[in-house]
Amino acid sequence: IKPDLSNEQSITLLKTQLIAIEKAYNALTPLQKLLIKENSAKIIEPFKAILAISGEIGALKPTNTQQYRDAVNVIQTKINALSAINIGTVISKEIVVKIIPNIEKLTEAQKDIEAVVKVEQIITVLKGTAGAPVTPTLEEVKNARAEYNKLSSNQKKLVMNLADLTSLESADKDAAAVEKKINAIKVSGKA
Repeated sequence: IKPDLSNEQSITLLKTQLIAIEKAYNALTPLQKLLIKENSAKIIEPFKAILAISGEIGALKPTNTQQYRDAVNVIQTKINALSAINIGTVISKEIVVKIIPNIEKLTEAQKDIEAVVKVEQIITVLKGTAGAPVTPTLEEVKNARAEYNKLSSNQKKLVMNLADLTSLESADKDAAAVEKKINAIKVSGKA
């Protein structure tokens, strides 16, 4: 294999061929794998790391857990550790990353997590901590909900502190109800 990697079409073709090679290789028995000519094994070996990473990306199941975020980060660390591959033609690290099957899924997961973290930070600031409680205004809570509502449906599933936002909204509704009763008493002259 001496691919021309000067355009996206060639990169896509190499990715398709890589997936086909992986399927064919995985279908072999252990004995058949031993019998593969040394030259063919030398071509397959450099791509094993890419295929392993592809498998990990394919196994990602988005959840609102730290484990999911950690898995995304671990995969990115493995991608960062990749280097150029020499199979008669040197394939640069940049191209190596582009030929990883499922790389788009990882990129999308990273973008989703980035958007979600921004919303989580807003909620966290409004919630405060046990040692430093915060009393957010109704407007601040509404703004936090508006930011949450801007997330895609997939991104909303990743928010780890949605219960805090719901709790803040509930507290604001209770406060608004009490304030309404107080204002009603003041208006009727019973205050």
